[in-house]
Amino acid sequence: MTSALPVILVVDQSKTDIEQSLKLLEGFEATLETCTDANKVFDLASEYQPAVIVLSSQLKGKDGYQVLNHLKSQKETSHIPVIFVSSTFGERQMKLHADMVKRVEILPKPVNQARYRELIAFYIELYVYRSAIAAVGGEKKKRSLVEGKDEGVLIIDEQGKICFANGAAELLLDMRVHLLCGQYLESMLQDGSETFVSQWQDHPISKVANSEQILQVEKAKMWTANGDAINVKFAAIPVFHLPGEKLLFAFRRLKQPREKAGESGRHAVTDHLTGLPTRLRADDFIQAAIKKAKNENNHFALLFVDLDHFKYINETLGHDFGDELIKFVAQRISQLLRKDDVVCRMEGDEFVVVLGTLDHPNDVGAVAKKIIDRLHEPFFVNGHEIFTGCSIGIAIYPSCGDDAGGLIRHAEAAVARAKNLGRNNFQFYTAEMNKQRADRMELERDLRKAIESCQFKLEYHALVDHSKNTIEAFEVSMVWHHPARGPLGVDDFLSVAEDAGFGRELYRWMWRQVSKDLAEHGQRLSGIKLCMPMSPSLLAREQVAEWLSEQVTQAGLRPQDVLIQVPESTLMVRGVSFMGVITELQKVGFEFVLDNFGAGHGSLESIRSIPYSMIKISERFIENMMTLHSDELIVDGIIYLAHNLGFKVIATGVQHQAQLTFLQSKGCEWVGGSCINEGIAKDLLEKVPSIFR
Repeated sequence: MTSALPVILVVDQSKTDIEQSLKLLEGFEATLETCTDANKVFDLASEYQPAVIVLSSQLKGKDGYQVLNHLKSQKETSHIPVIFVSSTFGERQMKLHADMVKRVEILPKPVNQARYRELIAFYIELYVYRSAIAAVGGEKKKRSLVEGKDEGVLIIDEQGKICFANGAAELLLDMRVHLLCGQYLESMLQDGSETFVSQWQDHPISKVANSEQILQVEKAKMWTANGDAINVKFAAIPVFHLPGEKLLFAFRRLKQPREKAGESGRHAVTDHLTGLPTRLRADDFIQAAIKKAKNENNHFALLFVDLDHFKYINETLGHDFGDELIKFVAQRISQLLRKDDVVCRMEGDEFVVVLGTLDHPNDVGAVAKKIIDRLHEPFFVNGHEIFTGCSIGIAIYPSCGDDAGGLIRHAEAAVARAKNLGRNNFQFYTAEMNKQRADRMELERDLRKAIESCQFKLEYHALVDHSKNTIEAFEVSMVWHHPARGPLGVDDFLSVAEDAGFGRELYRWMWRQVSKDLAEHGQRLSGIKLCMPMSPSLLAREQVAEWLSEQVTQAGLRPQDVLIQVPESTLMVRGVSFMGVITELQKVGFEFVLDNFGAGHGSLESIRSIPYSMIKISERFIENMMTLHSDELIVDGIIYLAHNLGFKVIATGVQHQAQLTFLQSKGCEWVGGSCINEGIAKDLLEKVPSIFR
């Protein structure tokens, strides 16, 4: 939509605050628009292309930070200036999302009225330049110049001063537009200026502009506000349709190839991505801490922090996205540490924290919990709301080692234990962990051999609707017949397989084998569904929907006959683009079961992000619900919640009649387990091929 006057969009849940805001805007030559619905802000901003958005942090439905994240990540709106009105001078979320909020102007309530009007006037003036740039390069070019995320655009006046900067320029130069305006371009170029007074008229860029020529430079350096020099290529283009302005300066940062950056990073003491010390420096810090602890006869702690589910984020959203997340993680950890503590980036998604002098070794647990809690909160990255989390291993000097190598190894053993226990927790090192870690490494080696020699077998477990006395589905599980350890259930080796990168291959084998079994023996299973587990690593692959549909067709089934189990742990990676493939699978008829519910850390709100039909209760609660009143209450609560949300419920691992009776009394639809197979399903199983018993 085009408006003769610039538009000011005011967004707030309080109509009183909106009225007060509008009163302060009296006298400006602008069209005033308002919005109280967070879900409509993006559409309105895209339509009106306002000179500025006045956005409250407190909104209904979504909070202002979520709305801001969306606005600043979309090409249609990322260039629009935002005045962000916070409820207090320093809302907690500002610290969590520091990189995002530094791109906007913050005004705490009650707002400084003079400052508010000053900013509005400034952004209306900028809007004149935004509109004028539309004439440069035609309509198609306009979008890349104003709205592009990678190409910075500056308008330079006759004196060499900046009078306009787009959003990309703010990001690249690490300075908001109101601070950039008025700065001399000379001060940001590689050689700077040695004179007290500007010599812009003698500058080569100015001379070229005066000759009405376009200057293109393929490689140059520019200074950012934080003191870094960045490699750029730029074009200086004379402009004549703006009074007093002479030059459009467009620049783009040159990226260092990932492999080159990685190679140089192996020899660097400072991580190029986060600015943290690298593995090379970590040893120095640990040795210094050891020396200090010896002299003072004291303790210190080493924390090994490993992100959870980072691999899926990289696989689905790309390495550039993963790099951005790593930067935010580094910032959050650093914010929690004392002045004398140190955090280093080891490699990938791993960090080491050296906590200096401790009053008591157990104090480190409180720090580890703070890190876990902080990293468990959502990250806003390029329009995605990401939930990750971390696992932490702790080694205490001197009880867990007396040199850097030993402390790191033992902390790594402890973090492996934390991951085995379900992630999102911390563990202190014990001597037993070395054996556990060695066992895990041995299991990984054995897995490689098992995949090559196909040591796996499928098992089919009946899921019975006790109210109808019918088998409704068979749940498929995988068993590894280990030559030395005997049969291993999937829970005994799946986390090792996923971490080692075998998960996708194992699940593909399972789906292919199911197709083969059904093609040979499935004729007598008419009307019975299959309940198939699914790995996030397989969901993350391209064309998985097409592949799964082919497997189902080969098995003689329809997609409607298959229930795909998505583990609750997948919810922890909310923001990763599983929704595209899940929506595609749902459209062709597949249904989804939320697997192992209650055992993970997915939020109740995030359940709505995937279109589930059923919820399967974690077996750990079924196992103990007749002996632990708390587990009985949890099972009762899950069934009540699921039914009120419109989901049916599955309970497996039912071993005793008392468990079955309780589940029946609560209306649990499908049940499975040894009690079912030996009881109400015994006669039913006689009617199906032996492979499914």
